[in-house]
Amino acid sequence: MEEFNDDVSLDDASMAGRLLIWRKTIPEAERMQEALPRMLQRGDERRVDNVPQFWKDMVCSMRTQARAQAESATEELSELPLEVRRGVFWSRELLAVEDMLSYLTRTIRDELGCEDGETVPSLALLAEGMRHVRKELEGPAEVLPMMGALEADVRMFRALQALSPHFDDRQLKRVRALHLAEVAASSVSVPTAEALDSLVAEEGGDADDEVASRMRAEQLKMVAMRGVLFRGDLAGIDDAFGSLDPLVVMEEFSDATPEGAGGRAQNGAGRTGSARALASLAVSCCALGFEQRTEESFDEAVERARTGLLMARSRVRKWAQGFSDECSYEAG
Repeated sequence: MEEFNDDVSLDDASMAGRLLIWRKTIPEAERMQEALPRMLQRGDERRVDNVPQFWKDMVCSMRTQARAQAESATEELSELPLEVRRGVFWSRELLAVEDMLSYLTRTIRDELGCEDGETVPSLALLAEGMRHVRKELEGPAEVLPMMGALEADVRMFRALQALSPHFDDRQLKRVRALHLAEVAASSVSVPTAEALDSLVAEEGGDADDEVASRMRAEQLKMVAMRGVLFRGDLAGIDDAFGSLDPLVVMEEFSDATPEGAGGRAQNGAGRTGSARALASLAVSCCALGFEQRTEESFDEAVERARTGLLMARSRVRKWAQGFSDECSYEAG
């Protein structure tokens, strides 16, 4: 695949114009991506406004109770730091929250038609998570010994490791990247000149006026931004993807056909499935453990990577199905 660049000789003047718009759009898209964490943080802050007042009042009452009991702690706890004592009494206050969550999950299970003793795995995690929150708040084992403190810590750290993408092994990273590639292949499409003119016509514009030109430019900018955003998402899985030209990412996913089931579509013409598109990008930058070997061509390396991606997903699916078949989740 040939990389886009500003000096490439293109017979089609409209393509050269698109290229110029895309190149100028990249810095703007990259700034948007850098601002994304701040935007998400502001979104989290706005969620506070959505919390019902009765819940805020209940939490405030819990805090008042925990602080008061921590201040007047018995001799057994009085030697502990104030923050540790507060944790001890917060753990007791959380019993009420645990009861409410248990009622909520029981209602959800009933709505989903779960039989007695059955539940949804994530609801089981929620129940276990609340129990571990209370255990952790009861105090560090070295200052407030409790039965099973080490076991509780190990279980908590294992769960955190399993649920945190930061700790994903290579196989799970491949599965995550493959899912992202499927999303990208279905949402990134480089519009043709005819498609842009059709869009202008639908809006009742003149194909040759200034407004129409701005409309075309905005559509092209949106495509370039998707290339930057998807490159950033892939880099969040493997840093190596961050070295790719976002326009190469855009082109690769635009050429991919989601219905291609990972391989080349039957009509050929360079069209590829999302797995092959991802494999091509991964081999290009040595991401996800895929690297072109000295004895193989680029296409052979891409095919090997494509197979590896699909095999990784197949293994993960089999493991998940086997775990589901072997385990019965206790109702929380």
